[in-house]
Parts: sequence; C-alpha cells; structure tokens
Amino acid sequence: IAPSLAALQKRLSLNEEQLRKVVVRSPTVIGLSFASNIGPKLKFFQEELNLSDGHLRDRVVSSPSLLGCSLEKRYRPRLKACRMAGVDDMLVLSRITVPDIGFCKSISAPHYCVME
Repeated sequence: IAPSLAALQKRLSLNEEQLRKVVVRSPTVIGLSFASNIGPKLKFFQEELNLSDGHLRDRVVSSPSLLGCSLEKRYRPRLKACRMAGVDDMLVLSRITVPDIGFCKSISAPHYCVME
C-alpha cells in the first residue's frame, strides 16, 4: 500500500473495503501526496465545514473525487462565495462537480464568484 493511502486509511479510520472503494472510484488519489494535498483538504473540511470524523469518512468514501479538487482554486473560493451569499457552506461539497459559473449561479450570487 502506498504511504499516502496508508496515511489516508489511518486518518479516516478506513477499513480495507472502504479504502478499496476510494481507490476504485478515484484512482488519481494514489498519486496525491497526503502531507501536501490530502491532509490539508481533510483539515479544511473539518475546520471550515465542521465535519465530524465519521461524516468526513462517509463523504470521502461516497465521493472520493472530493480529494482531487484544488483546495486553493476550488474549495476556498467557493466557501468564501457561499459565506458572502449567506448560503449553506456544505454546498461547497455537494456541488463540487458543477463548473464554477454554474456553481455561482446555483447560489444565486454570481457577483460573489470571482473564480481564478
């Protein structure tokens, strides 16, 4: 098992089947660094979105593509836009696959969205 996957498994308390689901659904996770990529995202999800360990684990197992999006170019700007628009922060995760312009329209605040 790759060191980054072992760290992910330990951090989220994933069993072998859950880890397998993450890798099968999002193989790119194999190439991501835990220390510089995955770990900071997990920390962000918990600190900024108030996800419990269990909720975070469930989100990652059900949507492992969450780990592939950029923290600086996707998650942080979208969270800022949600907060400025006064909408639920969890839209950052539930609409992560929506392109930026569609995301901004979906929160009814395209003027808050200046995605780079």
